[in-house]
Amino acid sequence: MVTAEEGGDRAALVATWHPAKSDMLDVNQIIKDLASMVHEQGDAIATSDKEKMGKRDSIEANIETASSNVDSANEQLAKASQHQWICPKTMSFTAIKMFESLLLKSTAN
Repeated sequence: MVTAEEGGDRAALVATWHPAKSDMLDVNQIIKDLASMVHEQGDAIATSDKEKMGKRDSIEANIETASSNVDSANEQLAKASQHQWICPKTMSFTAIKMFESLLLKSTAN
């Protein structure tokens, strides 16, 4: 049988147990929320790292494309330079021939 003194102690124990239990449940929820946030941050970091790798691959691909384009541009500039060198000679030759034919026509009349 429970005496009055033991009953009072028990009531006091129960009275202190309920707030402690509530505090433990609050701490448990905080730990769960923290674990969830850490997991989300881990996913965000992994995604960010993948994006960085993708950007790095993209940058390397763009550098290779730019290098190829520069090589192609150099070839086209070399051809254009040769064409500009040939073109004035051809134009000069054509102009001289036209002048000669005009002279011949005018002296023939």
